Amino acid sequence: MIPYLKAKAFREFDGAPTVDLDGDFVILPTNDEWSIWMAEYHRTHGAKGTQYFARIGRMVVKTRWPPGHEHQLSMQIG
Repeated sequence: MIPYLKAKAFREFDGAPTVDLDGDFVILPTNDEWSIWMAEYHRTHGAKGTQYFARIGRMVVKTRWPPGHEHQLSMQIG
């Protein structure tokens, strides 16, 4: 528990999207994270990847932000 607190890992969940029963983040178009994840999927999988998520209106991901975008968390919290 102490390493978790020292690392401030709890900040990942402050104001975060819903977490499912598996502990994954459920990102919806109304979440701040949506546009960044959509850009990441477009970069890595092309238009078909983003079209799929736009059609179903949700994505389930292991981390709140895509790799390299963790700074979004500190920008939101301050």
